[in-house]
Amino acid sequence: NPKDFNDKFGCVAIHTTADKYIFRGGSHENVPQGKVAFGLAQRKWGNISVDEPLDVQPYTFNLARECLASAVLAVDFNNKKMSINEPVDSDKMALEFSMQFADTPLTVGQLILYRFNKILFLVEVKKLSCLSFDGGDVDNSKIGMLTGNTVIHWVSQPDSKLLLIGKAALEGDGATSFGGGGGYHSIINPNWDFNQMGIGGLDKEFS
Repeated sequence: NPKDFNDKFGCVAIHTTADKYIFRGGSHENVPQGKVAFGLAQRKWGNISVDEPLDVQPYTFNLARECLASAVLAVDFNNKKMSINEPVDSDKMALEFSMQFADTPLTVGQLILYRFNKILFLVEVKKLSCLSFDGGDVDNSKIGMLTGNTVIHWVSQPDSKLLLIGKAALEGDGATSFGGGGGYHSIINPNWDFNQMGIGGLDKEFS
């Protein structure tokens, strides 16, 4: 509810009895005060029950260390019974994903519903690599912020009927070829100028 949440915070940490989960938050007047609304994929990922007590706190990313350099995402049809005859262009799918979810936190294991070419896909975050300004890429990161500079790779879920083509598609689970060439480079600014990028409205902190 707008009376409970200030949209300027952007991200929130949801503390359950088992773990902590980072989401991009937002307010809506249809959500009752004192309540948090989740999508089905979010509830499944966080194992969140209806009316479960939760601790919600603002969460701030360290954008000098927690911006994602690369992400491996496993994808399948959300409807397991669905199939299409044509292959899916992984490069176009990566571009659209980058546009839809830029400035969104990703966590390994996270589930995301993603609509592309009028088809609803279920995306699982498999592997992340963050960019550290004092030491290059940090491989095997657990969490990071997706930006327009993040290189996105796709893999099909095991037993999926989805056929991926393009440079952003990896074979297998993507673990062995992760970090190499290929992938969709959604470059906004190759110099990573946060003042110009204005990530999350925090550009003044990097000017």
